[in-house]
Amino acid sequence: MTWYPLFPQTREEGHRVLKTNTLKYRVYSYFVAFGTYRNDETRVHLKEDGSLLIISDQGGQTIARHQVPAGVGNNVINSNHRRDTSIKLDQLRSRVKDFFMHSSAILCFVDRIDQRYPRYVRDQLCTLLALAESYGAAASEKALDFCVRNELFSANDFKSLLESTNKVKKTPEKATFKPLGGTQTQLLANMEPDKSRISEYELIFNQNISSHEPVHTTN
Repeated sequence: MTWYPLFPQTREEGHRVLKTNTLKYRVYSYFVAFGTYRNDETRVHLKEDGSLLIISDQGGQTIARHQVPAGVGNNVINSNHRRDTSIKLDQLRSRVKDFFMHSSAILCFVDRIDQRYPRYVRDQLCTLLALAESYGAAASEKALDFCVRNELFSANDFKSLLESTNKVKKTPEKATFKPLGGTQTQLLANMEPDKSRISEYELIFNQNISSHEPVHTTN
């Protein structure tokens, strides 16, 4: 007698994309562009072509190509994915605004980024989106609200605030890839936060600020 399941079992198609914008395939972890991960249902399709691994979205569009490395347990990254050059700037703005549900805070923040850093908007927004995805909506919205109320309009301020007020379970190892852009770009988006400023953030951010009054920091 043949047994048949009462309800048909659905099979997930494609490979799952993790919150870190990576996917596991065999013994390797492959990176895709920041913003690829949308939710736990995000899937991509993989195809091997000789020594290349081709990654496509659910619509069949190629979003990444990776050389399959030798060895075991390597992380494979394309440095362009740190900057997300695969999408237009307007689309990147939309992704950032979508993440924060088009709140008045994110609309103000993005507008000020456009005004202050016209040449580095993409780097600023990529850094902002990557941090928001890493720390989650709750912590990111709280940090963004603080930044806007205190006129801290840069991805680096947002980064410093998140790092100083949230406990990270595991500090990721630094990837051994060549940073994008020139010296100015790297300083704007990736510079190490000043230790005295971190202490100041920790003190102010942990105070009771329910009155929503701006807190002015020292320069």
